[in-house]
Amino acid sequence: MGKGAGAPGGGPLRLAVALFLGLTATSFGKWVWAAQELNPQLAALPSNQWVKVSDPGPLHWVREAHAGLVYDSNRGTLLTFGSDTHGHGVSRDLDNEIHEFSPFTGTWLTLYERAPRRSYRADGKGYPISGFGDPMPWAMHTYDALVFDPRWNALWVAATLGPPFHNPVLDEAVGVTRDSLWVYDLRKWKWVMFQNRGKSPPPLFGGAAVYDSRRDTLVAYDSSGVWELGPARDEWKHATAESHHVTHFNMEYSPRSGKLFVFGGQTDGPDGALTNDVWVYSPGPTAGAEGKWERRRPAGDPCPEAQHYPVAYQPEADLFLLVPDHPKAGQSLTMVYEPSVDRYTRIVGAEMEPLGMNYMMVYDTRHRVFLLVKGDWRKPPVVWAFRLDVWWRAKDDP
Repeated sequence: MGKGAGAPGGGPLRLAVALFLGLTATSFGKWVWAAQELNPQLAALPSNQWVKVSDPGPLHWVREAHAGLVYDSNRGTLLTFGSDTHGHGVSRDLDNEIHEFSPFTGTWLTLYERAPRRSYRADGKGYPISGFGDPMPWAMHTYDALVFDPRWNALWVAATLGPPFHNPVLDEAVGVTRDSLWVYDLRKWKWVMFQNRGKSPPPLFGGAAVYDSRRDTLVAYDSSGVWELGPARDEWKHATAESHHVTHFNMEYSPRSGKLFVFGGQTDGPDGALTNDVWVYSPGPTAGAEGKWERRRPAGDPCPEAQHYPVAYQPEADLFLLVPDHPKAGQSLTMVYEPSVDRYTRIVGAEMEPLGMNYMMVYDTRHRVFLLVKGDWRKPPVVWAFRLDVWWRAKDDP
């Protein structure tokens, strides 16, 4: 693909037409589609440049630094969930809403209204719940631990409240004695607490999670090791206690190799040292079977040692796009990691302002672009898009 090339097939593409049933981009509700044709703005993006594609102005919510983002491959939309819980911004710690972005129309929707603080309590078994109707999870840190499950058509939260416990309501709620994991059913549009066959949930906090399409398995990773939820979706199993990170990292899955790739983060080295190494996990044959870790130190262009930066995988080219902060340069860099040759390549001219803590980038397989959500508790969420041209591969060909 040459520079400035458009989407495969060429030609202008019409903008999606969506029926909102009277809903606006800041409303609470569900998308109802009349069509899902590609967005021509995304189809016509120039290559290797970040382009702002959605800037809605102030919304009733802000992008939370400790929240995660997934790509809903069934509907082609983005789903974000998670909260800061440290006292910043209009969310006042307690955003437990799911916010959805449509690349087809460039607009946001919130699926339901957040639970009031006074509704945070324990249920009859000591689990933390919120809301006055169907129970919902508390606002919480999710980091990179959100997973979209295409078979169940559900959003899994592979994270517990702690430890460390950041939610300030924990000091007010009476009777909370247990932690829990949650799943949002996108068929019934409701939260369900995951039962884990009656066992305590794994102590997942500050980690990341992915969907392993080869094994139809959800995989979560944090300082306690690797946990897996197999095709039966009945119980999280501890595949290995081996861990090489403490927190603030990203993990992506490559369906081409069937392996998991971990980028950045605070490692288990002295004083929580940051890293630019890539750790690769080859899972066992079945959910819960022990896998093997491999440490890689990529060649190529220098990549900053960093943490909590966006990463996403492009299946067509079998590569990862990452946007690590470069503190000394006062900017974030756009880098590509190619697993087949274990190499970093910097995309010169695609620098951005420092992103800080950001787990919100995905690859849109329909438009074939990377989508990055920026903003913080001071600034409204803004969506940027990036169409990658791997020009150097053509140069390397004999």
